[in-house]
Amino acid sequence: MRDNLRTVLNFLASLERDKTGKAWKTGPEIKADLDMLIEDINDAMKEAKERGFVEWMRSKGSAPYYFSKVTITPEGRLWIEDV
Repeated sequence: MRDNLRTVLNFLASLERDKTGKAWKTGPEIKADLDMLIEDINDAMKEAKERGFVEWMRSKGSAPYYFSKVTITPEGRLWIEDV
């Protein structure tokens, strides 16, 4: 699971930020770009959320993903630098 967490966080950290300093991605976009299983993305994002490494938005219709869109936090950026 740690490899999946690192993979997704590295991907989110590599994205160009918008005017607010965030770079949001949806579950389907992450799946398409990283070719990961939905379950692996969900597990990694749940762990990242619990640790404060990501912020996510939830909305109806985002199933089977736990989130509708997600962005990395400064804590997440620091973690990937340390591992």
